[in-house]
Amino acid sequence: SCCSPVGIFLLMAFATTRTSATEATIIFGLVPVILPLLGWIVLRERLRVSVMLGALTAFTGIVLIISRRIELGSGDLFGDFLVLLAVITTSAGQLAGRRVNQYFSNAITVSTYQVTFAAVIVSTIMIFVHPPSPLLSGATGGTFAKLLYLGAASVVINYLTYNYALRRLPVGRTGLYVALAPVIGTILAVLFLGEIIGLREVIGIGIVISGVMMPAVLPPGFWRTVLGRFRTRRKKAP
Repeated sequence: SCCSPVGIFLLMAFATTRTSATEATIIFGLVPVILPLLGWIVLRERLRVSVMLGALTAFTGIVLIISRRIELGSGDLFGDFLVLLAVITTSAGQLAGRRVNQYFSNAITVSTYQVTFAAVIVSTIMIFVHPPSPLLSGATGGTFAKLLYLGAASVVINYLTYNYALRRLPVGRTGLYVALAPVIGTILAVLFLGEIIGLREVIGIGIVISGVMMPAVLPPGFWRTVLGRFRTRRKKAP
């Protein structure tokens, strides 16, 4: 669980230099589909139909959002393989994180271990990959603000809130929210980068949100009830 952040970031960083961001997004979008199955197999958590349908719905929305850019992407088999390894690392980290957060009652403790180990490992790697240079030489106020965001919002707050959720929700349910990343990225690109999206992307965003919200909106046993009523009507039919 502590090594998961490092593995994901390194694998995705190298993968995006070899394959297109579009293909990377599609492959990584498999996480919400895989996690409910792994949670059922490894952690013996209940496999809810609404979660699986929600995951498949959200994945369909992801493909629709980026479908306009698929023909522009230039994929690479090794890059795609690295993204697949990132998916496996993410899934393994989620499973381990679920167990760890069930053992430790404080999400702050788990997050502290994760961020500390990640910082130590990345710093060690950087010593060999990138020669040491004067600390933030010539950095501006904007640079410090971006580093503060990357450290505080993108890492600390991210893992703190996610560990809090993992303690209370099954991995299949928490993993479903990974599908929101392309949605949020698309919305932020429109707001801050001035990008223009079409009806296809808007529909895709709606489909993703619908898929993510499906387990929360539909009560437990909803599909069982629907299937039971369908069978009852078939028996009554002449």
